Amino acid sequence: MATCGGPPRFLRRAIELHNSKLLRWELRGADLMARLDAYVHVSLGVPGEDQGTGWSQEVELLLRNVSVEEKPRELPLWIAGGTILVAGDALELLPIPFEAGARISLQLWGAEGKLAASGDALTLTALGEARFVERFEGA
Repeated sequence: MATCGGPPRFLRRAIELHNSKLLRWELRGADLMARLDAYVHVSLGVPGEDQGTGWSQEVELLLRNVSVEEKPRELPLWIAGGTILVAGDALELLPIPFEAGARISLQLWGAEGKLAASGDALTLTALGEARFVERFEGA
C-alpha cells in the first residue's frame, strides 16, 4: 500500500509471460503444475502500462483437469511469447494472485519448444521473495 497524503492506494502486480522462464512442469494426477521465474510488473496504476517497477519472482501456475497438447523439448524454456485464454478472452498480463474457474488455454513458447495445455480452472500463486530488476517508465 502507498500513500501520498490522500487515501491509501494499493500496488497492483501482474506477470508478463514474455521475459519469464518456465523452470519446470509436471502432471499431478489430472492437474498440471508449472513453476516460472516470472517478470512481474508492479504499479499503482495498470501494471505493464503505467509507471512502476519490474521484478523477478517465482510463481506457480496450477491448471486443473488438464489436457497437454505439446511439451517443450528442454527446460528451462525462456518464454519468447505466450497466451493465456480464459473463457476465450486473451490476458496480456496475469494478476497476482489469480484464480479462474473457466475454460483455460495456456501456450508458452521459446527456442526450447512449446508448452500447450488446456484445462477448466487456473490458479496463480507467488512464491518466495521478489527480486528488483528495473524501473518501468510506462508504455
